[in-house]
Amino acid sequence: MKKKLRSVALAGPHPKAGIGGVRTVHENVRDILKEVPGLRILDLDKGHSAEQRFLPKLCERIIAAIACRKQAGEADILHVQFNQASVLTDTLWTAVAGLGKTRIVAHMHCHKDALQTASSAQKLGWKLLSKLVDALFVLSDDIAEQFRGFPCAVYTVPNFVDTSLYLPTEKKEKTVLFCARMCSDKGIWELLDTGDFLEEKGWNIRYAGSFSEEEEEKRFSSSVAALNNVTWTGPLEGEALRKEYLRSAVFILPTRKDLFPLSLLEAGAARCAVVTTDKGIITSIVRNGIDGVIAEDCTSDDLKKALDKVTGSDKLREEMSEEFHNRVVRYFSAEAVQKLLLNLYGKILSTE
Repeated sequence: MKKKLRSVALAGPHPKAGIGGVRTVHENVRDILKEVPGLRILDLDKGHSAEQRFLPKLCERIIAAIACRKQAGEADILHVQFNQASVLTDTLWTAVAGLGKTRIVAHMHCHKDALQTASSAQKLGWKLLSKLVDALFVLSDDIAEQFRGFPCAVYTVPNFVDTSLYLPTEKKEKTVLFCARMCSDKGIWELLDTGDFLEEKGWNIRYAGSFSEEEEEKRFSSSVAALNNVTWTGPLEGEALRKEYLRSAVFILPTRKDLFPLSLLEAGAARCAVVTTDKGIITSIVRNGIDGVIAEDCTSDDLKKALDKVTGSDKLREEMSEEFHNRVVRYFSAEAVQKLLLNLYGKILSTE
């Protein structure tokens, strides 16, 4: 008999854990579940500490779990956001807060090789986790494969974006938008090297983001000043950031290191043609030649080739941007993931 879902306890890090305005998975899931009529949301704090040593973090997790135990037991589902680096302390928090009292879901953001590259403490955490939870949520089918031997169910729940916030209000400009952390891992210098090439084609580059290294920021500002078609806005968020997506015809993320960048989904929601690199699980989001262009590598020559494709043909660019927009709405929108979560919660509750 199918059980009715009445309440979900969401456990995530303290909001202070967010960096530079970046929202946590916990916050985003909470927002979409709050839209479900009649569903009670219990918001639990898993704790957050700047102290990275194991013992202080463990003590903090256990104290936080004891404080949340009563609320966790009142819920039909305990949905816990997990971190690959602290899987052992997160598992112990979950055991103290919810074991034997409710159905437990571990929502894990991890890489495809998480089990193979884990430390001894992390491997112990994975082993305990596999016996503790009823289900494991991961970002893609590729990542799910490594957990197929777990005794718990494994489901794919991707990142998502509220596509209703990206209604067309701006005419698309010949602008290539970059929006990410400003650092060499994101290919900012290789993209800058394409400036003259894009200027000859009548295109501009606009960077949005913040630096963590002061010296790199100074060097970048000096380089930008020497180019006529390149601007840097600094960090943007909210309506100001959405406006940049909506006015830009192309979005680029030439990353060397990433997992599941939300910026790609935001670009798709805003109908940008996308250029990116094959890192993390990006090819689970963007299909090369259909939704966008995957550069062979993060070199200026490879970026020029990829950018030449999307800037050289209005027809191809528009077809790709529309295809990617439809894909984001279908699989990666808040509405789509809300339906997916409710369906998965129902399956978990109904499993004996």
